[in-house]
Amino acid sequence: MKPDRLDDEDSPQHSGNEVHSTVRMLIIEQPFPTTKPPLSEGRMQMKRRKRLSCFGLPLLLAFLLVSIPSVMAGQPTDNDRYVKSESISEMPGVFWEGTYGCPHWDWCYDVIEVSTGGFAMTGFHDSTWAGQDGKMWLVRTDSNGTLLWNRTYRYVGNPEQSSGQSLLECSDGGFAIGGYMTVYVQDTDTRHSEIWLVRTDAEGNQLWNRTYGGSGGDTCVELAGCSDGGFALFGITSSRGAGGSDFFLVRVDADGDMLWNHTYGYSGNEFPGPDGLVQCSDGGFAMVGNTWSLGLDAQVLLVRTDSDGNQLWSETYGESNWELGFDILNVDSDFLILAQRTDTVQQTSWAWVIRTDSDGDVIWERLHGAGIGESIVQCSSGGFAIAGYGGDMSTGIGGGWLVRIDDDGNLLWDRIYNRSDRDEFHEIIECSDGNFAMAGQTEVDWDAGDFEFWLLRVADQAPPIPIEWIVIGVGVPIAAVAILALLRAKRK
Repeated sequence: MKPDRLDDEDSPQHSGNEVHSTVRMLIIEQPFPTTKPPLSEGRMQMKRRKRLSCFGLPLLLAFLLVSIPSVMAGQPTDNDRYVKSESISEMPGVFWEGTYGCPHWDWCYDVIEVSTGGFAMTGFHDSTWAGQDGKMWLVRTDSNGTLLWNRTYRYVGNPEQSSGQSLLECSDGGFAIGGYMTVYVQDTDTRHSEIWLVRTDAEGNQLWNRTYGGSGGDTCVELAGCSDGGFALFGITSSRGAGGSDFFLVRVDADGDMLWNHTYGYSGNEFPGPDGLVQCSDGGFAMVGNTWSLGLDAQVLLVRTDSDGNQLWSETYGESNWELGFDILNVDSDFLILAQRTDTVQQTSWAWVIRTDSDGDVIWERLHGAGIGESIVQCSSGGFAIAGYGGDMSTGIGGGWLVRIDDDGNLLWDRIYNRSDRDEFHEIIECSDGNFAMAGQTEVDWDAGDFEFWLLRVADQAPPIPIEWIVIGVGVPIAAVAILALLRAKRK
């Protein structure tokens, strides 16, 4: 039988392990990468001094005009994107970073900026690495990343795993956490997951909680606040639907009482995007994820509903690759989808940005990589920012990836931030100052299975232009002109 009482406790008391956090304050004084841009392949072989005097000066001036603007544009090479730092102060554009956790496995899925200042994060906390002691975790920090308090949540008497997947601040200053809990059914000796919604006050003390789902397994990946004060929970169900697994949308009121629920899918398997829900201006919803039901590898699936959850239309995107939908935004009356396109043979992935009109028809699409974009935000200064994972897909070695694009999806700049070999961002938000906060996890000890929450505050600014690029782009042409002048002087 499932117990009906929620255990709300500080994780240090519960686990016997002290929750620790580290915050490093950094000055934005950015070092330059050590890699140089590729040199020009063209080399003109001058055989006669006469040819040099006739054509050398115009060619050198042309080279000067071409090389300086290209250097000043500062487009990074593949090596420049990868910034692995033993010293965190080497990371460009970082205000501060914080890590939070106790051994062994702490995994952050969402972050929000709190109206009273600071940040709140939710995810998964397991002090055993056995996978059986995982708890929904809420972490609260001040505006500099210093830990204020933390809470874990699980049912009393139910030692099964639970996790927070999505987080909202409510109008009263409290929080709503959407996620899942695993339920053990003693009569049948089976386990299944249920969607779990936990409502707290501003200090993280639980006010109420609700579960939704059946016996086949249901999980929430995204929580959205609705205009009436209620919530919409988007996830996956194997308890009902057309077959296999399907999109699952549950609508509840401000007290967590269910208003309606719907499933969406084909006869095979559909999986929701981790940030794949947005409410539209007409009160309906748009959901993105992927489908495996259409005889191909995974394709991106977009579903549009009315305000009662009835499906209006659906569209798929992709052809022969492995394509997964992660996040969706409302942009004016259009949709902006963040997806992943993977070449499974080459083991390479790209962040795939798709802009559609209100009917799901593609306006444009762009690929950026190599990496996986997991979260996208619209920037007040124009364009968008993407966060995720960038690195070697075959080995899993990589770091948190930040990509900045313009309004048409074209790359402005990108950076990979590494504390260790296996770091990843799951969420990006634009803060009240116009800069970014990105949250995910950082590896502490791979062999011990030790990861911690990772919160990084960075500036919305392009990486610095390496000084050696400027020296090459400006110094070489000037030196060449000087040599030409000397040669001409000798002729006289």
